[in-house]
Amino acid sequence: MDDLDLIIEELISRKVEGPYWDFKVKWYSNDDKGKGSLLHDILCMANNLEDRDAYIIIGVENKSCKIQGVQEDPNRRSTADLCCFLKDKDFGGEIRPSVRVETLRGLEKKVDVIIIEKSNNTPFFVTKDYFCIVKANSIYTRIGDTNTPKDSTADIDKIEYLWKKRFGINKSPIQKLPLLLEQEKSWKESHIKDIEYDVLFHDLYPEYTIRTQSTGQNSHELYMLNFIDNTPHWGRIEIYYHQTLIKAFSSVGLDGYRYLIVAPKREVIKIKADKSYEEIPLFYFFKNSLEFLISKVLCNEYGYNDFYRKSNFGILELSKSVFLFKDESEKLSFNDYLENHKTEYLKELKKIKAYNKIYLYSENIEPNVLERFKQQMIRVEALKDLYADFNLENNKQSKNHNEESRWVCDKICFPQ
Repeated sequence: MDDLDLIIEELISRKVEGPYWDFKVKWYSNDDKGKGSLLHDILCMANNLEDRDAYIIIGVENKSCKIQGVQEDPNRRSTADLCCFLKDKDFGGEIRPSVRVETLRGLEKKVDVIIIEKSNNTPFFVTKDYFCIVKANSIYTRIGDTNTPKDSTADIDKIEYLWKKRFGINKSPIQKLPLLLEQEKSWKESHIKDIEYDVLFHDLYPEYTIRTQSTGQNSHELYMLNFIDNTPHWGRIEIYYHQTLIKAFSSVGLDGYRYLIVAPKREVIKIKADKSYEEIPLFYFFKNSLEFLISKVLCNEYGYNDFYRKSNFGILELSKSVFLFKDESEKLSFNDYLENHKTEYLKELKKIKAYNKIYLYSENIEPNVLERFKQQMIRVEALKDLYADFNLENNKQSKNHNEESRWVCDKICFPQ
């Protein structure tokens, strides 16, 4: 049972609806009343005041919370159906909620869940009347287990909170930082040169600065050898709010400093094989982590091309040996999957060793060191193949897995 199953099962067990979850015994009808109710509920959930993903749980009675299931429901919709439904609506600023549908099979009967993803782009609202139910420019939200009435609008203090959320006004400097880093094209290089640092500042919030400097460290990591120029360029990245240091990371310049990123996280996974252990180096980022967002900013400003030059991950060469996980939970799930599929991993490892087609750029690398890196790369390639299987297997558990899952699998996992 994955995290979503556990979340939904726990919500059902409460036997009450709440500020970010709602029960529906069946799917919305396809007439105007049903479509209007669907749009209204999505808007209320997208503007929830809990600052988290919201769930419309379908196939559960809203009073008894008894699971009825949706397997015979003729009005079931997919993620694609909902995306098309929202796409042809006029939203304020053309900003729409991100939604997807997941089908849970771990419960006694099939239950569909509409997941409305957490966003800082609140408030969501439409600029036209729809289905004689949803009103133009009305801002809907949810208080406790109750939605804002369809013919009304949220209280002014709730609307004020939602706008503050969009602009980061209600956040501390550290909480606001991810919002600013998502705006990678708003970061500019300072024309005032510092002896020690190169400095970037946010053009609307110049009190936020990113300072980079070289440390002169010259050790290699595996992913450096995927680039023609594998010379290591280690450094330090510091983020300041006014004159206060709020975050610091190790940085690495890649391909002769054509790209500058935060150094990927690193750990070693041990797999028991016969009487010894296989040690697998795992280099990774978390999507939407500060490390990943800063790397996008740095490559946008300092890279020869932007961070999305050849693949959705960013640097094609880097994705050969570095993983991009959605979050810590996905990485832990993959670790469990690896533990339960050691035999498959070892078979793939044996096959890659026999194929013997590993190529790394070897200039300035001692032969014994190069051989060690080749052995690491063999293990990483086998791990990439297993991660692809992990994603595909997880996606099969849901009738409507989303684009994000395919993107991570197709663009990151497969060695290029």
